[in-house]
Amino acid sequence: MVTNLDRAGVVARNVQLESVAMRSASVHSAVDPLAQPPVLRVEQGYRAGYELPELHPDHLVVRVEFQLSAAPQEGTDGDADVVTLHAEFLLVYALPDAGAQPADALEHFAELNGPYNAWPYWRELVQTVTGRVGLSAIVVPVFRPPVRKLDVEVPEPTPAPRSRPRAPRKKAAS
Repeated sequence: MVTNLDRAGVVARNVQLESVAMRSASVHSAVDPLAQPPVLRVEQGYRAGYELPELHPDHLVVRVEFQLSAAPQEGTDGDADVVTLHAEFLLVYALPDAGAQPADALEHFAELNGPYNAWPYWRELVQTVTGRVGLSAIVVPVFRPPVRKLDVEVPEPTPAPRSRPRAPRKKAAS
């Protein structure tokens, strides 16, 4: 059984994260500072993709977009979002001979490792922004990558040839 984590690992073994940059962020708040803050239902999601920059063949660029919306819990007054937040991060990885990596492995790496590496920045942004708009700061839980079985046959890597053990060296006579 091959999983998306297995395929992402093909790339993960060879990368080094060089930078994380926020490309954009936006917030919309409908928090009434004079009202009692409602109990909120929080939903969030993300999507990720990658590119191999032509001018830097030894790099992989992963773009991750996060979104969060918080609305009053069901059964309370109002159903409109109290706050929405969107952010996009760009992650640059050093990856020797990036173009030689299997496309599916790059895709799974971007979908799993990109969000995993950007998650601390997203968590900090959510907590800071929701506190600034007048809510009790929302704490984003730990990132749990979704593991899926893949319907693909991946050939097992060819084992490296074993070297023959050397015979013990004889000591030279003195």
